[in-house]
Amino acid sequence: MKSFDNRKNVQFMKVIDRNKIQIDIWERGAGYTLASGSSSTAAVAVSFGLGLCGSQVSVNMPGGVIEAAFREGFSATMKGSVCKIGEGHVADEALQAFDELRAQKTCAGRRWSF
Repeated sequence: MKSFDNRKNVQFMKVIDRNKIQIDIWERGAGYTLASGSSSTAAVAVSFGLGLCGSQVSVNMPGGVIEAAFREGFSATMKGSVCKIGEGHVADEALQAFDELRAQKTCAGRRWSF
């Protein structure tokens, strides 16, 4: 999609009813995406925050369904099926860099807890 060639993440959402939404996802670097937990949670947060949906919502995507719920304090949980779609290798340099960040417990000014 030429409209999204500048590395943007975009979710298109349709509210089906107070307990169900449908989304399509375009992720920077990946393109059209069949399913995404973070995109699902973001879409539910918006629909819940705007009062369009309740606190427990089924998110329908081409790749499957995720059940997302928000609790007091706006914390989120999600449930859904998973399947293996590939394998990969993490370079030793990447693991070393992560270990260094973890030891500092900061990244870009943000504190992490492990």
